[in-house]
Amino acid sequence: MKGRVREAHIHVVNLPEGRKVSSPQEAHEGQVNYLLKDREVEILGFYSKHHKAIFTHHDTDVHMHLLTSDKKMMGHVDEMVLGDGMELWWAGGQ
Repeated sequence: MKGRVREAHIHVVNLPEGRKVSSPQEAHEGQVNYLLKDREVEILGFYSKHHKAIFTHHDTDVHMHLLTSDKKMMGHVDEMVLGDGMELWWAGGQ
């Protein structure tokens, strides 16, 4: 997807180098949350009803990452409100 989001809640995981992770709880201990408002973004996402915990988290069929158009922020999408003019792209084009 490419266009403007009115609002997006994203997070990154910032664990110390060399940290071993053995559970989802441990993976999220270093989670840092951000709120973006009225930003131009690009979003890469995956959807599958058959790949929970492979392409997606264990409790959803969707997994999306967001990158601001100025390339200053990126993260995993938790929630978002799309703006006008958002375009959906796929491997074959627009």
